[in-house]
Amino acid sequence: MATGNDCQDKRRNRYKGLFITHNYGLYGASQSLQLFLRNRKDIDATLAIPRKKILSPQERETIGRRFGVDSLRIRQFFLPWVNCFEGCKIDIRNRLLVGLKNLLWKANAKSCYRYIESGRFDFIHLNSMVLCEMITEAYPFIIHVRELLTHHIETVLSRVRQARGVIFIDDSVVSPFSSLSLDASLVLPNPVDMRSCASHLEKVNPFAGGTVVTIIGRVEDGKGIDFIIDAFKKTSANRLHLLIVGDKGDGFHGKYVSACRDLAAGDSRISFWGEEKDINKIYAWSDYVIRGEIDFRMGRSVLEALYADCDVIIPVKDRSIVETNPELRKFRGKVHRYTPRDKDSLAEVFSRIAGRKILKSRFESNTEKYAAAFNRYVRRIIESGCA
Repeated sequence: MATGNDCQDKRRNRYKGLFITHNYGLYGASQSLQLFLRNRKDIDATLAIPRKKILSPQERETIGRRFGVDSLRIRQFFLPWVNCFEGCKIDIRNRLLVGLKNLLWKANAKSCYRYIESGRFDFIHLNSMVLCEMITEAYPFIIHVRELLTHHIETVLSRVRQARGVIFIDDSVVSPFSSLSLDASLVLPNPVDMRSCASHLEKVNPFAGGTVVTIIGRVEDGKGIDFIIDAFKKTSANRLHLLIVGDKGDGFHGKYVSACRDLAAGDSRISFWGEEKDINKIYAWSDYVIRGEIDFRMGRSVLEALYADCDVIIPVKDRSIVETNPELRKFRGKVHRYTPRDKDSLAEVFSRIAGRKILKSRFESNTEKYAAAFNRYVRRIIESGCA
């Protein structure tokens, strides 16, 4: 229980936050956290990452720069993993990997909680729903829900119920949690900063001769990349190019990548780019960015594309989503819908946009707005504990 003096200090001083992330790579949830931490205010941040290996000083410096955190404030722990989201791998090999992760987590959980206790953090932020096993009412956890909950539902709900706060990236991921009647929750779209795209317009674009449709992110079957390739091949437009940018995740998706390459074989309009460290270059080259999930997801690539002045092609069951989603409504003229997993519907979109280049004139950022909203939310959570 906080004392009166403790609460006065919390309302006056900077906050201490421990940010725990399941991934410290270049994409997705990791990139969102990186962008926020580099633009944070009023928060002294410590970063906790998975213990995959002993990091060299150079690797620690690289990760520190990526997240805007001093390398001396990076900690490593074996972290839990709950395979609870749409598109997660559930084959035997992946189950063994998840089992090993959770076994190692149980072996070092006490040391992790001792570190949390000794750090006297005002809040502990979990960057993904897969980390929910860490939540306990003993500490002020805030969990970021970025995925659609589809597996281990009761396990996840029981943990999230104990969290001090929950942040959702959009309305589509909120519905599985409706039974919890969460008082301290927030819907906050991901932070994006696409202003550096402008510098790439002066550089050589290898795809400048045609209309570029791009898939960005890990090449995993939940992303529907094989479906997109199939629909793309139903069109015959020569000036249409499909660019697939991303790696194969943690190494357990190699068969899916190979299957996608085999499916695309013989079509010179389809290119596999692989991982790209300067992803804003890809957005500068792209005219359209596409998603292939079974329904709409406000993933990073949708926001990044819109803020980079690209159009987006998204699967939509509920056609009102463009008007009800604040970010999509802001860019409603740049949103192209198709029926989820309907090849003819998507092929029709491809045919309609073939040869149509997007003339870009603005590259925007929402990072300051995002950081301000995050800070207000954290302040509310912390001060509510002093009531």
